[in-house]
Amino acid sequence: MLFSGTENDGVEWWDVDEPVTQNARIRIIRDDSPSIGDTSSGDFAISGFYMSLVYPNGGETWYINQPYGISWAFCDTGNVDISLNRNFPSGEWEALFTNSPGDGFEEWTVTGPFSNNARIRVISVSDPQLRDSSENDFIIDPRHITVLEPNGGETWYVGFEDTIRWINEGVSGTVRIQIDRNYPGGQWEDIAINTENDGIYLWEVTGVATTQARIRVTSDDYTYIFDISNDNLTISDQVDIAVTSPNGGEIWYADSTMDITWTCGSFASSVLIELDRAYPSSWETLYVSTDNDGIESWTVTGPVSDQARVQITSISEPSVSDISDADFSIIEDNPPVIWHDPIDDGTPDSALFVAMVYDEFLVPTVRLFYRTLGAGVYDSTDMISTGNPDEFAATLYLTGVGSYEYYIKAVDVSFQTSVTDVYDFQLYPICGTTISYDNGSADRFNWAGVEEFRWAVRFTPAATPFVLCGARVGISPDKPDAAHTHFYVEVYDESGGVPGTLLFSDTTGSIGNVIGGLPTGQTHWADVVLRDTSGEPLELWGDFFIAIGNPNTLLYEAFARDTTGTNSDRSFLYDGCTETWYNENDAWENCKVGNRLIRALGYAQNPPEVVVYRAGDDAELHWSNTGAPFYRIYSDTTPFGAYATLEGSASDTLFVDINAASSSDKKFYRVMSSTLP
Repeated sequence: MLFSGTENDGVEWWDVDEPVTQNARIRIIRDDSPSIGDTSSGDFAISGFYMSLVYPNGGETWYINQPYGISWAFCDTGNVDISLNRNFPSGEWEALFTNSPGDGFEEWTVTGPFSNNARIRVISVSDPQLRDSSENDFIIDPRHITVLEPNGGETWYVGFEDTIRWINEGVSGTVRIQIDRNYPGGQWEDIAINTENDGIYLWEVTGVATTQARIRVTSDDYTYIFDISNDNLTISDQVDIAVTSPNGGEIWYADSTMDITWTCGSFASSVLIELDRAYPSSWETLYVSTDNDGIESWTVTGPVSDQARVQITSISEPSVSDISDADFSIIEDNPPVIWHDPIDDGTPDSALFVAMVYDEFLVPTVRLFYRTLGAGVYDSTDMISTGNPDEFAATLYLTGVGSYEYYIKAVDVSFQTSVTDVYDFQLYPICGTTISYDNGSADRFNWAGVEEFRWAVRFTPAATPFVLCGARVGISPDKPDAAHTHFYVEVYDESGGVPGTLLFSDTTGSIGNVIGGLPTGQTHWADVVLRDTSGEPLELWGDFFIAIGNPNTLLYEAFARDTTGTNSDRSFLYDGCTETWYNENDAWENCKVGNRLIRALGYAQNPPEVVVYRAGDDAELHWSNTGAPFYRIYSDTTPFGAYATLEGSASDTLFVDINAASSSDKKFYRVMSSTLP
């Protein structure tokens, strides 16, 4: 019997006792009516094993780095495993103790990380069904001390006051502050003991100087709670500050950015930087407060001076100061001025670029930027001083035909920069012979004050169709002045004895670049490549005109004129005022008697004469020279065929068709001038 005469209120507490059994049942009957009662419908077990977690069981706060006791009630459970869940119920269980003695207690020094949802679980090793965990969450709080300053990399100076800073979480009471001057091998010496744990301590730095110092802050109540600087602190016994630049003799240019530098001195505070432009007069402030790190960039301002000095002063220790040892200069600097004649067209080989670069002071860098026309990225090369005053030059070795563009950039010592316009030029094989009607000598040079004027020469090729692939134009190097620009070249067909339909138009550089400058009083020739939009030479079937003119108002070239030649009737003037072409021999007020020095480069498309000889089994072809750089030989089996079979090419006027005469079939040939093999 467990209870007799107990109140019939539906509940009774029983301290379970032995013996153990697997087949126990409970029966309850009324005292006054024993026939009224009930018995458990099934067996239950009474066991000698028992497990119940006591602490932490919910609501506690445990601090990191402090020891706490985990306790549980038990009965015959044997050894246990103890684990922690920091994010119950979704977190993972991490093992704290494995196979710990089942004596109901285990001390754990709390580790991070922080948690608001922590629970402990204890499980019997021999019977994992015997287990229990915290009924509610407890908190793991990061009670700790963290050193903030110095935390590594600082330099503190003997005799000056600096601030040690730290933070604490859940740590009450006072702290001890110490230094190890030879970390980690040195001894900890006290800076302060039992000082208030408020996170800040002002320390007048003491020697011995070192580069391996660390600071440690320790709780007096919990000596296991402490922190040490993450990296080394330097303690220096240097006393003075010293300006190192500008310290006398320098030349600094207005609008350039220069570094003011100094030795930092034995103080860690900020500094005041001042300038006196007429030393010793008055100081103007450049920086009211800047870090004492030994360097500050300054964009130099005017007014100019040749008696300037800089002064640097410690803000916390005004007696610590230094001034430049001697005067330095501040001067104005304007961007460089570049004079450059845009180069004319040429053949694939070497192209010389010359520029005059003027600046008040030394120009350290002149650079040529170039690329294939329309390409994405410019290549570049330095333009080197030629030894002539202010003259720089560069040579490009360009092997590919086509169009190129370039510009020149100059940067002086104060980083003032100038850049030219982007110019273009063409490289193609100069082809054919020269058609000229001048005597090669310029007697006069003329230019117009407006851009609507142009001059032209009429050309009559010896045979047609005529391939026009280039022109040469005589230009003065010094008229109307020594500055040159582009000029344009046009090709017209003939209409009623004067230029008719415009067939071609392009601009080009005016005169070739020459180291040492172009000699005055001479004729200089500008080469011009004439190609259509597909890159092919112009094909002409009769007389044609090559015209020249100035495309830009106020930028004029002076074109050469031969007054003593015998073909002056071939030179024409277009007067923009009347919009009319005139023969230069006409008595029109703007006409100048003579012939313009304009020449055509080209060749007949087909030789006027082709002769074929039999030489054994070979066919030997000879033809008249058209002036073309190459010839292509085509064949067909009928004289009126398409001549689509290319037999080969030649650079002279001879071609041998091997074994052509050994066949009984007839063979007909056509020879055509070409710019390519």
